[in-house]
Amino acid sequence: MVRRAEYALGKAIRAGQEQGEIGRRGETATHYDRWSGETGHTLNSTKASPTDFASSDELHNKTGTGIYDLVDDVSEQQFEEAISEAATTSLARTWSARSRASSPTSSPRPNG
Repeated sequence: MVRRAEYALGKAIRAGQEQGEIGRRGETATHYDRWSGETGHTLNSTKASPTDFASSDELHNKTGTGIYDLVDDVSEQQFEEAISEAATTSLARTWSARSRASSPTSSPRPNG
C-alpha cells in the first residue's frame, strides 16, 4: 500500500514538472548576488518544489528504492507486475516461516 502511494506521488510530481508547475533539478527559486550581498527571486520562485511533497531522502533513496526509482522509466504495468510479484514472494516467505515455526520439532531418538 505504501509503494502504491509513493508511486502515485512520484507520478504526480513528474506530471507537475512536465506541466511546469513543479520545479526541476537545476531550477533555482532564489539567487544571491555575491557583490551586493542581496538575495533576489527568479521567475521560478513561485513553483512548488518536489521536496514540498516528500523529503529528498524519500525521493532519491541512496540505499534502497526511492520514489523516483519507482516511476522513472517504469510503466504502470511494470509497476503492477513488480508489486504483485513482491506480494506473492513475501506471502510465500511468510507462510513458509510460519509452517516451519508451527511444525513439531523432531523428538529425540531412543538410545540404540
